[in-house]
Amino acid sequence: MQRLIMLGCQTAWVPQVTVLYRQHDQNDSLNTLVQAEEVWAVQEQFFARPDIPPAIRQIERECRYYTLVWIAWRLYHTGRLAEMSSYLEKALSYRPNTRTEALMQWIELFQRYEAEYGKTFDVQQLTQSSDWQELISILIKDK
Repeated sequence: MQRLIMLGCQTAWVPQVTVLYRQHDQNDSLNTLVQAEEVWAVQEQFFARPDIPPAIRQIERECRYYTLVWIAWRLYHTGRLAEMSSYLEKALSYRPNTRTEALMQWIELFQRYEAEYGKTFDVQQLTQSSDWQELISILIKDK
């Protein structure tokens, strides 16, 4: 995808499924800690390039933010809440909105991602978890 971006290729959102991904209990993608590190490393490497077009450079912070939130959701989705919290905390440095707005947006995005997987998001389970509560206390202290 990043190579296509660098070549200036146009993209469009296609609402129908065009590719299927076989999922089973041996998928490498279930090792979300490794997946999180690899996704972030690829993004770091991409944005380290000196030849990124200005239009892409302008959306760097937004790309980094949404990548970190998606990584956090993947960690949440696989029960890695402590790691989820650290990625959400890191995401704040890439978003200019308030902490309250960020918290609400994280919940909305988690709901959307869960729905894409055919799951129902339990906001109470997340917000009542000790990891979420600890994240909230960190965010309040850092004000």
